[in-house]
Amino acid sequence: MRALNRKIVLLFFLVFAISSSLLAQGNRLVCVAMDTLLQESIFQAKIELYQNEQLIAEQESDFDGMVVFENLQPGLYTGTIDNQLNYYRGSIQLDFKGDSDTIIIPMGQPKPAPPHLEIDWQGHALFSDSLGNVWCIDLSINQVDSLDRKQGFWRYYFNDYTDTTSGFSIGQTTSEGNYSDGRKTGTWTYFNPDGTIEKTIEY
Repeated sequence: MRALNRKIVLLFFLVFAISSSLLAQGNRLVCVAMDTLLQESIFQAKIELYQNEQLIAEQESDFDGMVVFENLQPGLYTGTIDNQLNYYRGSIQLDFKGDSDTIIIPMGQPKPAPPHLEIDWQGHALFSDSLGNVWCIDLSINQVDSLDRKQGFWRYYFNDYTDTTSGFSIGQTTSEGNYSDGRKTGTWTYFNPDGTIEKTIEY
């Protein structure tokens, strides 16, 4: 299993405080989380540091793999680095003395993957965006009668991956309401990109 040989590197760079008051507060530590197998920085890696089983600091790496800890006191730290994307977790042992340090963290055993959901694929559709992300959307609630007229509850999803200005993501609900013989009826709700209600219209 090649994946089990994967390691994560945390490159620690100490940024020394200039004034004595800042030194009293602790040091600023800049970290880079890196996958040694792929030679790539890791984003969305959650890093937790503990002392005496007490959580001292936690941060998540940005898109460049960077993590910044503020006001970190010198001392012994243990912790974890949790890669949210491939379900691997590693442990951290850090003797932080205020000088630059490099720590290699072997990845542990894979965490259990999220449970697989058994669904009826009839009435579902796959949509993808320009980045290659794919969403499965349940269209089974959108029904038509023998005359191809829309009936009952319908929900509309955003699926135009060429539209990069609306703020919506693929698969987001844009509107929902009821049809009767192909005509909108009752209350229809229209949503903003953040999921809040933009407006409701009575038909």
